Formats: sequence, structure tokens, C-alpha cells
Amino acid sequence: MDERFIDTLKKRKVGLALLLLQLAASVVAICIMANLHILSYGKVAIVICTEAVLLGIIGYLHGGKKEKLSMIAKGLSVIMILGNVLVSFYCAEARGAMGKVTGNTVQIDRVSIYVLKDSKASTINDLADGVFGLLTIDSTDKIEEAVKTVKEHVNKEIKTAEYSDAVSVAKALYEKKADAIIMNEAYTSVIEEDSTYNNFEKDTRVLTTYEHSTTLKNQNAISDVTDKSFNVFLSGNDTFGSIKTKSHCDVNMIVTVNPKTKQILLTSTPRDYYVPTTVSGGVRDKLTHAGNSGIECSTGTIENLYKIKVNYYVKVNFTGFKEIVNALGGITVHSDYDFTSEQGPAFVKGDNKMNGKEALAFARERHAFKDQDLQRNKDQQYVVKGIVDKACSSAILTKFTDVLKSIEGSIVTNMPYDDIASFVQMQLNDNAKWDIISVGLTGTDAYRTSFSIPHSRKYVMLPDENQVKNAKELMEKIMAGEKFTDDQAKAFIKATPAPKATATPKASTTPKAATTPKAANQKSK
Repeated sequence: MDERFIDTLKKRKVGLALLLLQLAASVVAICIMANLHILSYGKVAIVICTEAVLLGIIGYLHGGKKEKLSMIAKGLSVIMILGNVLVSFYCAEARGAMGKVTGNTVQIDRVSIYVLKDSKASTINDLADGVFGLLTIDSTDKIEEAVKTVKEHVNKEIKTAEYSDAVSVAKALYEKKADAIIMNEAYTSVIEEDSTYNNFEKDTRVLTTYEHSTTLKNQNAISDVTDKSFNVFLSGNDTFGSIKTKSHCDVNMIVTVNPKTKQILLTSTPRDYYVPTTVSGGVRDKLTHAGNSGIECSTGTIENLYKIKVNYYVKVNFTGFKEIVNALGGITVHSDYDFTSEQGPAFVKGDNKMNGKEALAFARERHAFKDQDLQRNKDQQYVVKGIVDKACSSAILTKFTDVLKSIEGSIVTNMPYDDIASFVQMQLNDNAKWDIISVGLTGTDAYRTSFSIPHSRKYVMLPDENQVKNAKELMEKIMAGEKFTDDQAKAFIKATPAPKATATPKASTTPKAATTPKAANQKSK
């Protein structure tokens, strides 16, 4: 390099300082950007080359003889420094937000001590001589820990009575057989399904709450989500606020992804499907009640129902759902009918542009339809398709971290950050159009007692075992690379088994055409 050029540069100390700051800012920005793992190595190399060329040009201008060029160089250095600082801040903040949303293995149990609203007890000490009813469906270790804490608080042994279902423990409190009850807050919604106790939260007070965090392990993660097919369990909770606490699971959707064929299968299971859960010891319950025992119970129950392996879960509640749609700038969703939802927004048959509030109202509505929950399942699939279509557009993918930052605290997944980043990188590279097909299972309306509510008969849907078997087979075919149209997939699910051949079949005998089962007409839940 020319000595006069270097001497000139040294004399312009401000310019030299700015150039060094520009170099440092560029290095930091490139490192943080690369750490996001969204850009391929080739794209990162292009960024490095671009930064190097700009640094060289601006450095040359700094060392030039003309003062005017030096002033321009200073301005350009300031712009580059600020730009790289903003990029670094944006990427670091996004990486942090991604870390809080993805790979999340923490579940919160809120165990509370309830008394009747008119109880004279205002502190735990006031209950020292009373009887505590304990709900021991699950979270038994948390209940025992709460009992231990109460004993330490009152400094004496306490009287307890165990109950195996939520309604029974509530009944004990109402009938004064228990002065207080200790249970996981997730079961208040189960109690209020019983008409006798449908004002449970209004009739009671919480004296204190103990929060417990549990780390969940994922044994089914795969090595490469850009090369191997996988199943994701999409769980939709009927709550606002924190996503980590347990509650009803009203959306139970399996998302089967084949990254090679670019096909996604959405399989919806009715919330009232009457199935054994992983905590019920073989006794059947509504699928939605599995959510009260946590995401592992819901996921395990789905795995047992279809005899499949779920590789990841995504858990979202009402708050997260609205924020996702809003962060995407709204979505376009198909509707099968003209209708006005109970939450207010009206929709037309065909495509509808929706914001978060409208999309939530659309996805929650069931009373406007003859097939109620079955139509709601379809509408939820339409919404998921709208979200996927918008999220896979090139314009949105470049801002995907903004989306994740906006939904922090309202959505969790046990899919690791690197897997999601690899998937986004793949989509940025090939900008592929995904083929999304959807199916929904049906069953038979019935009224039965259940594991969660054993003393009264409530509406349930008896599973169509043939559809369950066909759904499992369809998932396996999609994962193996077979492609289906939406109509073919729906027909496959509803196909009836071929009639068994007789020992001496007659040549003229032709089996009657199989009939397609009618969608069950949902009753009030």
C-alpha cells in the first residue's frame, strides 16, 4: 500500500477510528448473523465479501487526498457502523427470543389450596385442624410437596382425604367434608363441566398457590428435519396468558411433514374422542381432558390412539394464536359457509382476509354449524393452512424472527432452534410451494362416564376405529413419499374395509358399494 496513503490515513485519526469501528461492527454482525443458522454458508460468504469490498472502498476514500472525499467516507463509515449495530442487535434479540420459544421443555404445574368463598379461613394457619381434600389424578408428587409445605407452615400433622377425580374433591368441599382442597388448577375446567359445580371458581377462593417447573425430555427427535419426514403434534389450549400451565386441549392436530415431497398432512382428532389417556389406567376419557395432565399426556395419548411416533409438539393458546396471525400481517382463510361468529366477526363463503382476533373467532366457532366440532376442526385446518402459506412466503421468511419475538410466552415447542433454523434456511434456498392436505376424523355421538368425570354421563364421541387405522396408514404413506390430493386423502380416510372373501365365492356376486359415514352431529359439550 502507498506510504503516502497510509500517512494521510494516520493524520485523519477520526477517519481511522471510524474505519476500525466499521471493521469491528462488521465482524460482530457477521458472527451473530451466522449464529442464527438461517443463511446458508454461500449466502454468509456473499455477506462477508460485500462487507470486505465496502470496507476497502471506504478505507480508500478515507486515505484520499481530497478532504471532500474524506468527509463522504466518514459519513459512509457511520452508516455502515449503525447498520451493522442494528443487524447485530436484531439478530441477537431474535436469537434470544427463539431460545425462549424453541426447544422448550419446561411445564408449569400450579397447585392451589381452595376454600369456599364464605370460609372463615384467611390463612393456612386457620386450617391447621381442618381436613384437606387431595386430588390425586396426577401431579401426585406436587400434591405431596404441597402437603409437606402446609405441615411445615402449621408446624403439625394435618388431616387429609384423597380423591381420584376432580368432581369428587369439589363435592367434598361443597358438602363441608373437606375444609380445603389441594389440587392442580388445570382441573377447575373439568369441575365446571358438571352443572352442579359450574360456578366453582366464583364459589371458591385460593389461599395460596405453589408453582412447580418440570423439565420434559424428547426421546423422538430426528437427526435432520430437512431430509427426513416427521410428525408434529399441534396442541391448542383454551386459555389466554401463560402457555406453560396445563389446561384443556381443544385442538389436537397431527402435522405430518415430508420435506422432500413438500407435502404436509393435517390430521384433526375431535376434542371429545373417547379414548384412554396415559394417566387413566385404561379408563376412557375425553381427549381434551388429557391436556389437564400436561402436553406429555396429550402427546402420549395421540401416539397410543394412532400407534405412531410424534417427533415434536407445538403448544399454543388463544393469546399466541392471535399474536402469530398479527405478526404475519394477517392471513387469508377459506370458509365453507357464510356465518357470524359468537365473538362478533362475520365471514363469507370463500376466502376471507383475517387479523388475529378474526382468525381466533373463526377457529373457535362451532355453534353456527350443523356439524359443530367437526366443522370447527375443518376451520382450524383452514387457519393452519393460511398461516403456513403466509409463513412460507419469501417476504415473511426474512422476518420470521420478528414473528417469534411477538409470540414469546404464548407458544412453546420442543423442536430445537437449530432444526427450525435449518428448515427456514431450506425454504429460503428453494422457496418451494408446499402442498397442504387435510383430513378430519369422525365418530359416533354418545353419552358416557369418563375417567375425569366418573359419576355422570357426558357427551363423548366414540372413535371410528376404521378411520383411525386409515389415518395412521395415510400418515405413513405421506412420510414414505407417496403423494395425495386433498380429495384422495379424504376418501382414503373414509374408505370402508374390503369385504372378506367367502370360502366359495360366486362369480356373479358383486359387493355393494361402501357407503361413506355421515359426519356426527355434535351435541352440546
